[in-house]
Amino acid sequence: MAAKDTIKTVARSNRRFSRELRRWNNYLADGDWRPSYHSMSYVDNDDIINAGGDNTFRDARNYRLDFDVLTNGQLSATRTFNKDGTTYTQEYIGMVDPWAKEFLMWSVDGTDQMLGTITPEEDAFTILLAGPGHIWDRVYATVNFVDVS
Repeated sequence: MAAKDTIKTVARSNRRFSRELRRWNNYLADGDWRPSYHSMSYVDNDDIINAGGDNTFRDARNYRLDFDVLTNGQLSATRTFNKDGTTYTQEYIGMVDPWAKEFLMWSVDGTDQMLGTITPEEDAFTILLAGPGHIWDRVYATVNFVDVS
């Protein structure tokens, strides 16, 4: 009898997890996400430079982050950034933790990591991004995105 209860418990947990995973994956994939806040620090040679965090920092409007749900329940994302007329693109793959409402993604080339926290009551999520910059040596950024759809 105990084995039967174990099987039922595992099956029920699997259904709940899968349902919540689909919910948050679709939430990210269906949104039209636009940045509303951007702050970063970057290393240029040996100098640490801080930018953003106030109303004068406008690079946030140049960010796009688009998600797609993969058939295995994972996510892919494309981050696009425009700077001085050049468009930079980075591809990511990762997964949502539906219980924590967080996601962790790694760039396909293995250089960047992105940790995201979903805040559904604000129709928003925040990413913390770390990796080598396209322009600078290393970049550490916080970007908040809001769904404008």
